[in-house]
Amino acid sequence: MNEKEEELIKKILNSLIRQLKNDLKEHPFFLINEHDLQAYLYTKLANEKQCNRYIDDGDEFQNYLIHCEYAKGKYKKGEGTPGRRKWDIAILNENLIPSSKNNYFDLGKKPVWIGMELKLNIDATKKEVYDAIYRDEDVSIESKGRNKFADWAVLFHINIAKKKYNKQDFKDIEDYFHNLKKKNKKAFYVYLETYREPIESNDVLV
Repeated sequence: MNEKEEELIKKILNSLIRQLKNDLKEHPFFLINEHDLQAYLYTKLANEKQCNRYIDDGDEFQNYLIHCEYAKGKYKKGEGTPGRRKWDIAILNENLIPSSKNNYFDLGKKPVWIGMELKLNIDATKKEVYDAIYRDEDVSIESKGRNKFADWAVLFHINIAKKKYNKQDFKDIEDYFHNLKKKNKKAFYVYLETYREPIESNDVLV
């Protein structure tokens, strides 16, 4: 595993969490749905020097590294196809941009460095958080015989809650993330529990 790359992604994710917590504290109602979260994170990532660049593909086309609703890799013939076929946010691998004379139609075929799946819940129970994670966790696990969706995967979950989980519930979510991490060390699991009142937010990054 590339430890330097892992630390870079942790740094980016911690920066996103910190900015999001600060902005939600100042403007607690600016996130209403998942598309708001997607737009917010895309904008913040565009300020990261590792992401905000154009890469020349060698055929007079330039590829911007960040995309929303970016197509995932294909499954092998005969394998079950998931309902969701796109990353909410994808950052392309700038070292593996293939040559292409048709930039538009090759979208979705260029290798993804970080693929992000997003969820925003309002006052979700612990079970609802588990269910939301379960629906997306397969994209972060590389199964035998299946094309890899991305070099690294991020599942980014936000719960806008009325009150804090008790300590045991919060610990259970953290433990659940750690168990998922054992299945794929090249995935990150983010949980942010925030509130529309002056209570300090909880967050987990595994």
